[in-house]
Amino acid sequence: MKASDIRTGHIYYVDYEPVKIPEFNGVHLSLVMKKNNDKQTFVVMPLTSSSNGKGINKVNIGKIAALPQELKKKDTYAVFNQVRTVNASRFIAVKCSSKGSGGRLSVAVNNSIMLKLYGLLMTDVLYNVIQDDKISILKQIYDNERFNKARDLA
Repeated sequence: MKASDIRTGHIYYVDYEPVKIPEFNGVHLSLVMKKNNDKQTFVVMPLTSSSNGKGINKVNIGKIAALPQELKKKDTYAVFNQVRTVNASRFIAVKCSSKGSGGRLSVAVNNSIMLKLYGLLMTDVLYNVIQDDKISILKQIYDNERFNKARDLA
């Protein structure tokens, strides 16, 4: 896929090979969390239909209605501790599998799910930071964003 076709908050197949054990491997649906400044790489969160590890490294985000028929029947789990950066060349469009229709699907995730996953991602990144330092980091981010909002409104 072309990098210009890849959108944050959308689901695509990503080819994770080659990997090292125990990294997430194979071709999996993945959610684009961020487009990097180089505009060629993206931060993605792998998705799976397997509930194994739920609560430890996965969260149930439910059924994704925009997925092809065979995929939207099962619950989808976001693997929040396997987030990584991948090149646009690893992306494969999700296609409609129904007869007579082979077009690409635009599979967007709603904003409330994205916000939940951003929160899980930040919590996971800060997992080993002591609580007072974690609070300090998050307060600094909060204060910076409040300043940026005030500046943008002025």
